[in-house]
Amino acid sequence: MKSKVIIALVVLVLAGVLVTTFIGNFFVVIPEGHVGVAIRLGEAQKEVLGPGFHWKSPVVHIVLMDTRWQKYTANTSAFSRDIQQVDVIVSMSYQLIGASAQRMYASVGTDYQEKIMNPRLLDALKSTFAKYSAEELISNRERISYEVLDLLTDQLSFYDLTVREIAIEDIDFTDAFTDAIEAKQVATQKKLQTETEQEQQTIIAEGEAARAKIAAQAAAEKMQIEAEAKANAVKIAADAEAYRLEMVNKNITENVIRKEAVERWNGELPAIMGSDMTSVLNVTDLVK
Repeated sequence: MKSKVIIALVVLVLAGVLVTTFIGNFFVVIPEGHVGVAIRLGEAQKEVLGPGFHWKSPVVHIVLMDTRWQKYTANTSAFSRDIQQVDVIVSMSYQLIGASAQRMYASVGTDYQEKIMNPRLLDALKSTFAKYSAEELISNRERISYEVLDLLTDQLSFYDLTVREIAIEDIDFTDAFTDAIEAKQVATQKKLQTETEQEQQTIIAEGEAARAKIAAQAAAEKMQIEAEAKANAVKIAADAEAYRLEMVNKNITENVIRKEAVERWNGELPAIMGSDMTSVLNVTDLVK
């Protein structure tokens, strides 16, 4: 009894598989982000099936083509302008235009990455690297990526492939060149350090010279001020002495005048005398 049940279950499963397979030959479901290329008896049909449910003939085979943004990565070696070997890892972000999937499949197939994208990516990368020296490759990675992108955009648009971004993920030089770069960087750092120290010493020397100049100017101004003050003091003293002598001379003159007046006085008193001892009115005349 148990064996009969098992046999019945196996028969049911096989029947379900056969029915599903048979029915599945009459429709197809295209997932989002893909298109379907219909192959009838080995020939790609012009109609491209978009995402969703589609009826089809049992003699039609559907090939799915991915139309989402995808990333393709390649490893290669290239040479710089100064003949330095470089190992490069580069990636490309691309998309297949869905409406052109039939043409791509018919002319190239599903492995268009290796047949179309890879050789053109490597050729664009190598031709661009050859324009730069090894040191320039290190400092101009972003610029080089844009140049490669421009080349690929023109070349792959013919195949209805859209390129959005090129990323140079790694650049590796030979050990000898790497050692030379490191030695040069060390020498550059030492040179910069020496130049910095020299600049600091120059700044210090210029500062000291400026301070000395300011001090000298201050001393000169001080001496000038002192000289002017001394000259003014001498002038003031000279003016005072001249004034004193003038007063002395004036007093001497007045005294001489008074002395002469006394010597010439006849004994008569003037009625009125001024400060200069000169008679203005004679008292005797008034009495007469």
